[in-house]
Formats: sequence, C-alpha cells, structure tokens
Amino acid sequence: MHCPKCGTQNSDDAQVCCSCAHVLTCSETERRKPRFQTSKSIVSAIFLAGLSIVLAFIVRPTLAFLAALLGLLLLIISIVQTIRGKKKLTIKHIVFCMFIVFEMIFLTYWRIDAAPIPNDYTIFDLRSAPLLWYGTYHLLNSLADKNDDLADAPAIGLSSEDVENLKEINNIFKEKDLQTISLQLQARSDEILSMWQNAEKGRDVLAKLAVFPEIADLSEPDLESIPSWLENFRRLTLLHRAYVCLQSCQGNHETAVDELIRLDSIGKKMSLNVRSLIYKLVCLAYFRINIETANFIINNPETPNEMIVLLE
Repeated sequence: MHCPKCGTQNSDDAQVCCSCAHVLTCSETERRKPRFQTSKSIVSAIFLAGLSIVLAFIVRPTLAFLAALLGLLLLIISIVQTIRGKKKLTIKHIVFCMFIVFEMIFLTYWRIDAAPIPNDYTIFDLRSAPLLWYGTYHLLNSLADKNDDLADAPAIGLSSEDVENLKEINNIFKEKDLQTISLQLQARSDEILSMWQNAEKGRDVLAKLAVFPEIADLSEPDLESIPSWLENFRRLTLLHRAYVCLQSCQGNHETAVDELIRLDSIGKKMSLNVRSLIYKLVCLAYFRINIETANFIINNPETPNEMIVLLE
C-alpha cells in the first residue's frame, strides 16, 4: 500500500506510514482489500435447485426437472463469468454443479414410467369367495331400493313410518343405564314387533345369507363408492338389535341369543372378502352393534348361564 503523502510502500494492513507517519484512512485500507461478491447467477441457481426438490414431491417430476435444468444453466453462466473475470473457481461452484447434475439424473429416472405388464394384476387377484357362493353378492344387492330418495324402504318391507320409528328406537340405546334402555324398549314393544313382522322380506335375505360359509364381494374397489344396499342393511341391523334386546327383556332368552348369533355370523362372513374401505368400515360398525347387543344380554340378571356361554 502506497502512502498518498510521500509515496512510500507500506504493508496492506498498515495504519500509519512507516516513513512520514501519515495516518492511512480506512477507505484507503479497504480499497486495497479484495472484495468477495456472490454472483446473482449462482444465487438463482441455488434457489432453483431447492425449488426443484419441492416441486418433485408436491407437483410433478417433469416441472421439477425443468427447474433443475434452468438452475444448471444459471450455474454455467456464473462459472463462465468467473473464468472471464480471471478469477479462480471456488469449491461452491463445483459442489453446486455436481449437486444439480445428480439431481437432474435422479429426476430423469423418476420421470420414466415402467411399461405395463399384461395381466400382471387384475381385479380377479383380489380375494373373494369361491365361485359357488357368488350368489350371495346378488342377495346383498337385493336389499337395495331402486329409488334412494323415498322415505320408506320397500326392498326390506319397511314403511316410511317404520323408518322414522326405527330412528327413534335407535336413540334409546344412547342411554348408559341398561335398566332405562330395558324399560323404554318394553314401552315400545308393539312398534318393535310390528316392524319385525313388516321387515320379513329383508329378514329372509339375511336368513339365506347366514346359510353360506362365505359372502362374496364382487364390487370394484373404490374409496368413494358406497354400496346401494348399505342403508337398508344398516336398518336391518338396528332392527335386530332392538328385537333381540326386547326378547331378552321379555324372558325369551333362547330366541334372543339365536338371532344375535345368526346376525353376527353374517358379519364375520362378509368381513372375509371385503374390498373397499367403506365396506370394511361397515363391518366394524356392524361388530360394534353386535357387541353392544351381547353386552345387554349378558348384563341381564335373568339370562341363564347356558345362554351366556353360547355368546362367548
């Protein structure tokens, strides 16, 4: 560093001239220091490289590849500018260049879809009941009403008034006290027995299903599809709970246990072959209702021990 007063050469970090004792100003000292500036091109390249990683996971690999490619071009521009300025390439240029190149190779392979294998996996690979029992699937569909907008349920024999009464009776089971439930069921016994008779058509379908060792599910596996028979099947399940608990209250323990065991067997056979998530949830709800019904029978002090043993 030259002294501006006498021209004497001083060291770069000198604060005072060694010849004339002239105080060297900060601006004069800083002028001699090399300035390290980060290229705008390399900053943009780093940003695009990070953006391509995000895009690869939330959008599509193709868009991420284009972002990485643009980042590589900007990085090359930064390297060319560095070389033209007769400056040395830094380690950051090399590291980021290798990173983006490897990222583009990875995204290139990610974008490649494998060719389909003919008949590699079809719907027939899903587990289902043997062909001999495919008729059970059609029995289940016979529970569906042709018009879902109707207030009644003609497919299982319930009128619109029966449907409304069933909803009210179902609310009885929200009580926590079993004695309260028992009293309210007996108070509405006529309605329950009437609905039980009216639903003979639906009960006959369940009786036929109970004979088969398995119940087939031939539906397309879809997260959004809801079986058309589901609502009437739910109504029959709730009606069975009310009827079985009423029979237990009235001392008809054998009838109550037999009906519950048959109903529970249908759910177990259905759960073996279910395909859709909705169907699986139906089975879980079905088992929960049956467990609550069994709990009601077991906690009835008048239930004989031999009947309780059958429920185990």
